[in-house]
Amino acid sequence: MKHFYKMNMSIANTPIPVFQVPAVIGSFDLFPLEISSRTDVVYHGTSLAYSEGIETNGFSVGHLPVDRAKVELLVESLGILGEISNHNANCFLQASLNAPGRLDHYLQKITTNSFSPLSYTAARYASLPLVGGQIIQFIAETALEVKNKLEAMGNASDDAHIENCSSIILECEGYRQAPGVVYAVSITPELAACFKSNLLFVLLSQVDIPREHIVGKMIIPSDFVLPAVSEKEKVKLGQKVIRDSGVANDIYEQGGEAPDDYN
Repeated sequence: MKHFYKMNMSIANTPIPVFQVPAVIGSFDLFPLEISSRTDVVYHGTSLAYSEGIETNGFSVGHLPVDRAKVELLVESLGILGEISNHNANCFLQASLNAPGRLDHYLQKITTNSFSPLSYTAARYASLPLVGGQIIQFIAETALEVKNKLEAMGNASDDAHIENCSSIILECEGYRQAPGVVYAVSITPELAACFKSNLLFVLLSQVDIPREHIVGKMIIPSDFVLPAVSEKEKVKLGQKVIRDSGVANDIYEQGGEAPDDYN
């Protein structure tokens, strides 16, 4: 089954419509019907600290929010502690990465941007504790752990590594303490052909998506608490994606059947 949708190019270079967080979230849709009913729209949740770049250049594949040199030094710091990367550069979706392996994956395999077919699941990455994305939380927690261990060892030769960890922690906190934002993004059939997916709620773009495809945004306050989802509701979420999301199903069909993993 294929769905057809057309990008309204008249929105290029015009202000992005801003929507308010609803007082009650009861249907897993944060956006009003004029957005949530569209079968060509997917969602991206992140920190408002990234907004200027996104709203100027769109969603760029290869963007590293934390400076490459800092993360490379953090991998070296883990090596001092005896942790060697197990990252396999030839494996796109490698399971069981250790801490330096996950950082190497961040450095070497940033070839996609993540989107979700539901605004609810995108909002996870626009609210605490994941605002800015899982990788920001992971890098900050890893830097803090490494810093504490190196300080406990008390070697003067490790001072540069400790200082680097402190700098990373401060930078990540800046992203995480900012409000969040969820973008609604229109995906044409041509763009959909450049997506892949291995999870029901995750759609991975392998190409840059220009700013003019953003059809709406929602600022998520720092004190916003996303309602919890039970296992039963997760199944409902999955059924909703398969039933309602045209562009997501087109992406799933590119790899065969729609995934059934609701986790």
